[in-house]
Amino acid sequence: MRVVRVSSFFMTQTYNWYIARCFHKKSLAGEIKLIITEDRYEKDLIDKPWIGNHVHVIFIDERPIIIDTRDTSKFPMDVFKQFTDSKIIKFQYSSELYNNPPNDYEDKISEEEVNIIDKVYPFAGGRSMTLGFDSDELSEWKNNILSISKKIVSYTGEGIFKKRTLRRLDVYDLVSESVDNSNLDLIFYHRLHYSKENHDDKYLEKIKKYQNLELGINYDSQKLWQNYKDYISWLSRGEFSINIPGIACSQPFRLIDSVFANRKVITTKIYNDAYKDFPCIQIPFDGYFQNGDFDESKKIIQNCKFEDVDFQDVLKWYEKNLSVNGIWNQIEKIINN
Repeated sequence: MRVVRVSSFFMTQTYNWYIARCFHKKSLAGEIKLIITEDRYEKDLIDKPWIGNHVHVIFIDERPIIIDTRDTSKFPMDVFKQFTDSKIIKFQYSSELYNNPPNDYEDKISEEEVNIIDKVYPFAGGRSMTLGFDSDELSEWKNNILSISKKIVSYTGEGIFKKRTLRRLDVYDLVSESVDNSNLDLIFYHRLHYSKENHDDKYLEKIKKYQNLELGINYDSQKLWQNYKDYISWLSRGEFSINIPGIACSQPFRLIDSVFANRKVITTKIYNDAYKDFPCIQIPFDGYFQNGDFDESKKIIQNCKFEDVDFQDVLKWYEKNLSVNGIWNQIEKIINN
């Protein structure tokens, strides 16, 4: 029986929900021994930028595992230097962007990071969640599902970098040029995610098109993100939602959201290794670097049908990766590598 040692802080962080739920359930079933302590093993570094609530050290059979849920492709080197015999589970991992990053990619890893890349592993960690560990997340919002009334309904907001934000808006423009606006509901949330100085005229003009649309039901677009039940209900009105993944931790959330809403996804190029096989419609267009076949992408968006993706395949993917056994199998594979 494996012995898993974690901090109580780790068990309460929403980004860790799927892993923490897995440990909780496996422990109750007598399949692992779970030890929860008050110590944070990375506690000397929690005030460092980018660590805080998103980098955690756990121990499985006394072997350290670093879990990195951050919205960056960079590795947690400060923590790794304290636990040099550790393996790193990374929620945001792209072998393509590690091995052959474009010149204008702002999140390239350093030579120091390249030297430990064999210790870093991609991981499908799901989305941030606040449910109890005994909840059935696939049934939680079933009563909130509405009838389909649009082809595409989607909600996104600012990225960490200004360039990411503008490119998300460019993808929205691509979609709005492909489908009649009466069949769309695209919302862009102006979250002040980066400094106000970066909100130039181009950005402020661009968001007007998507910032204050009428949602068709009594939802406040500024509060929609804060009320997940309302968000899933609103999302279920579309046959598809839009995923603009780039290599951002939050973007796989859109894939998981679609599962809860019983709907399908149209996505730009998926960089994150752990989500490349998610059943969806992937257009030949890069939502991060803005290259690809624009005209072919428009045709696919125009002509795609709800039945083009089998929702049973989506559920099988979810079960394989994000169920209690799916999470544990991912962890076992890394441990045994």
